[in-house]
Amino acid sequence: MEVSSYSVAGGGLVSAFRAAQPVRVKLVLGDVETEEVEAVASIMPGESEVMISDRLAHELGIVILDPYTGEWCLRRELGTRTQSSAKPEYWEP
Repeated sequence: MEVSSYSVAGGGLVSAFRAAQPVRVKLVLGDVETEEVEAVASIMPGESEVMISDRLAHELGIVILDPYTGEWCLRRELGTRTQSSAKPEYWEP
């Protein structure tokens, strides 16, 4: 792990622990097969939810339809199917 700085909304900087090696990420949807992609994992102190970057959403083929209600779909399903966000999972240190 190494410490990295990231720009956040509002122009601030935060420090996070960045994994030295990429991780493999895959959507688990039950009835739909998806591809694994590589991503950089970072742990932000004080954050208890998983966040994904715009780039990772793109690589996974995620299209956000309504961020408020949590509706989304895979790019290949656009106009034919919608998904609902899973309930958040929290990890305590």
